[in-house]
Amino acid sequence: MTLAGTEVRAIFEPVLKEVLRLVTGQINATEKPVKAVILVGGFGQNAYLRDTIRHEVKSSKIEVYQCPNGWTAVVRGALMKGLASTSPAFATVGINGRAARKHYGLNVGMKYFDLEHDHTKKVWDAYFGFYRIYMMDWFIEKGSLVKEDDPLRLSYCRKRLVSRGPFTTISTAIYFSSDPQNSGAPKYVEDESVTQLVKVQADLSRIPVNNIPQSKGADGKIYYKVDYAIQVTYMSAYTAYELIYGGVNYGHVTSEYV
Repeated sequence: MTLAGTEVRAIFEPVLKEVLRLVTGQINATEKPVKAVILVGGFGQNAYLRDTIRHEVKSSKIEVYQCPNGWTAVVRGALMKGLASTSPAFATVGINGRAARKHYGLNVGMKYFDLEHDHTKKVWDAYFGFYRIYMMDWFIEKGSLVKEDDPLRLSYCRKRLVSRGPFTTISTAIYFSSDPQNSGAPKYVEDESVTQLVKVQADLSRIPVNNIPQSKGADGKIYYKVDYAIQVTYMSAYTAYELIYGGVNYGHVTSEYV
């Protein structure tokens, strides 16, 4: 079977477009000037791919390199990572941090202010005695530096009328936004670019009722008040989310790396 160059190029065109989209997306996401793009892997040794990327980034004066042993660079890196985890003597290269590819956050209630917020979204908070508005709290923003094995702990609070019984579970959703147009982090969970990533479920049924704090609200009623934390830990290949209450882990889930 004989294929013309134009036919082969048509076959790989969708793949090339996707590679260009990923490369330019990461270049645009970083806050610092990019000096070079390094191609690894089998397809990374392709001359047409190299020339296509060079043409795409030439206006930014970014160099495009094909490294030696590019065919086996990925598996070599995995081997080096595995050896380094068993013995520090093998740790020849260390990663200080990574640039986040997306926004990551929670939908949380904030105090409502007439001059700042959309009045159609305000919700009365009987416990505190003022209006709240639910907005995205992005604990990681696209392009920001993320360090591995350095946990981030976020504090939150839940209330529940004592008359409705104690907490048995707490469910907290983690969201992300890829922000393809680089228009900034969306404010509301209803934005079409915001998608639920994972949900951290905590079983609090084993906590004695007498150990759950009670507090009087602005409406004069008695509430259970649970102050808890969501701990986020970025590992080498995934992200771990934990729900911490009273120093105890009550819920754990993992997801994609940032």
